[in-house]
Amino acid sequence: MNATSGLALMVTATWVLLLGETFVFFGVIRPLAPNIHESMTSSALKVGAIIGLLVVWGVAMFFMRTAYVRRAQHPPSARA
Repeated sequence: MNATSGLALMVTATWVLLLGETFVFFGVIRPLAPNIHESMTSSALKVGAIIGLLVVWGVAMFFMRTAYVRRAQHPPSARA
């Protein structure tokens, strides 16, 4: 896999993660009852879930970037 296809794969994975996170936020976390302003517990759980999603997204992006940089620095033809 050359650097361009690796970059395209990373961009595609980023969009899949972003769309997945958006679905989880609007399809799962947001509809959880009660509304965010009605209860402190609900607010804390919803904010915690959102922060958890952001952490998972950030860790996944860090690992993808690290793998891409490692792959781009050592092309397959240089490995023997």
